[in-house]
Amino acid sequence: MRIAKGIIYRITYPNGKIYIGQDRTDDINYFGSAKGALIEEDFTPEQRKSFTITKDILYEAESIEISELNKIELQFIRFYESNDPQKGYNRYPGMKRYDPKKTIFILEKVCKIKNTFYLHCMEALDIRNQLSDLIAALRESNDLDDINYAIQQLNELKEEISE
Repeated sequence: MRIAKGIIYRITYPNGKIYIGQDRTDDINYFGSAKGALIEEDFTPEQRKSFTITKDILYEAESIEISELNKIELQFIRFYESNDPQKGYNRYPGMKRYDPKKTIFILEKVCKIKNTFYLHCMEALDIRNQLSDLIAALRESNDLDDINYAIQQLNELKEEISE
């Protein structure tokens, strides 16, 4: 199913823990569906009297398949390790450690490349070589779904840039 707008956001709590989620309505007042009981465990009643959180948009797309948005959200959860109880409040997927030297978080690059403001910065770089290097690194990953999705995205970007 296709939706008009999809957003992936990061909520940062006063203790530094984060929650990654998605918004399909572009509602400025939507702050996710993290489990309140998990968050309550980390704050005293006194700390809860004055409580500031930050919401950052990590990714946004016009007209996107829900399945694609779900995959992108999962990548952000894995990258930020917000499913690690020491780092965040996401509980799905189960904790899966990534070696940062072997794993490239391709969606961060994809999001930046797709955004117009970042394209101006990228013009001076040899994008085709970067994409080839990213594909090569992803092929060394053990997660087939991650690899296939990232390679698909990279190939689409490579075609766009070649035109």
